[in-house]
Amino acid sequence: MGISTLVEKKALKTEHPTAFSTSFATTIAIVSLVFIPLADFKNVTLPILGIIYATSIISTVTYILTAKVYKHSSVSVATPILSSLPMLFVTIFAYAFLGEKLSYYSMQA
Repeated sequence: MGISTLVEKKALKTEHPTAFSTSFATTIAIVSLVFIPLADFKNVTLPILGIIYATSIISTVTYILTAKVYKHSSVSVATPILSSLPMLFVTIFAYAFLGEKLSYYSMQA
């Protein structure tokens, strides 16, 4: 989150967030085609394919919502909030699924 955030904010002044996200995803897909021959698809089962699909849908929604936040908000407000969300989700999932205990000091970090 640095120069790319500023470039994204500048582009979103004139472009719709969904159009920006679509063009970005299309560019990434074209660049990624080079790596398909290097992929090993032998161990990809149906449950793994479902996890990949679900993750891609969640990532797409997240990216579009992030673009909307950058378009309609200030970068100085949006960036700290978006940077702290992964830490919050890791903490919640560690508590819920791994049985981790949260101390007073770990909640403040």
